[in-house]
Amino acid sequence: MIKNNEVKTNSTSAQEVNEPKYGDDKVYDNVEELINELQYGDVYSVVEEMPEYPGGMNELAKYLSENIKYPEEAKEIGIGGRVFISFIVEKDGSVNEVSVIRSVDPLVDNEAVRVVKTMPKWKPGKQNGKIVRVSYILPINFQPKN
Repeated sequence: MIKNNEVKTNSTSAQEVNEPKYGDDKVYDNVEELINELQYGDVYSVVEEMPEYPGGMNELAKYLSENIKYPEEAKEIGIGGRVFISFIVEKDGSVNEVSVIRSVDPLVDNEAVRVVKTMPKWKPGKQNGKIVRVSYILPINFQPKN
């Protein structure tokens, strides 16, 4: 077991680094888990069981098509493209920290963010049998109809 306030060196002793991040002596099952925590905080980008929208990808596509309201101004001037939205699926399945990581135009970017923020809770991700916070990237297409 490795605690987050110690790092194994080439010798048999442990070297003190920083105080625990959250004021507790969290114990890690393996080095990879410790490294992920040190690099990314407590948010994983890839886990053994990725988060899942209720009902799967088909239901997610249905949700997006039923809830996205293509901004009229964007339609009129022919703005379209793929907006990439980043968010975190929390341990309770809620969606948090929604942001645009690849923009098309503020008109459609804002709509993509709005729809993602109103999604129902997801099935959370798991790593080593434990429910964890996971970052997720979702592309959302906006195609003006001719």
